[in-house]
Amino acid sequence: MTDAKLHIVSGKGGVGKTLYAAALASRLAQPQARTLLISFDQTGITHPVFGVKLAYKPHRLTQHLDLSRVDAHQAIAEYFRKNTTFSFFYQGVIANPAVKRFFDALPLFDELFCLGKLLDLVTGTDRIYDHVVFDAPATGHCKILLNVPRVAIRTLLAGPIYDNAIKIQDMLTDPDTSQLTIVTLPEETPVREAQDLHLFAVDLGLKTTTAIVNRCTASNFDDDELHLIARLGDALPSCAPIAEAVALERNIAETQARHIRWLEGSGLDLTTLPELVESGSEKLEAMVACLRERAP
Repeated sequence: MTDAKLHIVSGKGGVGKTLYAAALASRLAQPQARTLLISFDQTGITHPVFGVKLAYKPHRLTQHLDLSRVDAHQAIAEYFRKNTTFSFFYQGVIANPAVKRFFDALPLFDELFCLGKLLDLVTGTDRIYDHVVFDAPATGHCKILLNVPRVAIRTLLAGPIYDNAIKIQDMLTDPDTSQLTIVTLPEETPVREAQDLHLFAVDLGLKTTTAIVNRCTASNFDDDELHLIARLGDALPSCAPIAEAVALERNIAETQARHIRWLEGSGLDLTTLPELVESGSEKLEAMVACLRERAP
């Protein structure tokens, strides 16, 4: 999991995708592995885990970890600044509101230039990061995003966008460069979306062998202990709530186990993570500790 240069993290909304991406980036950030956590969020809101405002310019979180967001307009302006002689002219044109509206009206404009930014971060001649963790959009939008290079290649016959789409496709399909990690919960709907995204990515030629199953419940008692607790609850009314809670925990664990077995049938390598009781920065630290212990 940690060998890839680009780690794309996606999953159904509400499964803990952003927390996992933050924990993975924190785990990867080492003295010899400078890491960038980059979000697809386009609104410039405060990052829900680190509590700092997302900006296109990387923000230093720790000595070896930066945080930023992708922005198609700033990415194209950066492209002209790096690759054209009269960049000041193009900068003014791109900043024009009418030109911005034109770009916004182009199909998949944001997705294509955001992927171009990832390409520059991962393979550019002036790249500075050893790992890039991309907190990608949720499942449905992620499928659109990942399909953009293929659509561009099939639609265009030549030109700079066509050439860039081929480079992006090569980056995404190179298993030594990119890997998609799918975050899910051990519940029916998230598991179905995880399977669907996995199959879609396989069709695109992306490496998707890893799924993070978040918020798993463990049954802490065997059958004999459960039977004893149930009898105790029947005999002592004051112990009945405890017996009911233990029985509920067991039922949840068994239901989750069925969904996990279902997901295993997709050929994904699974890492199960427990429900975390911590909050704030302690929750991130607990997630990082879980990854060190459980993830390959």
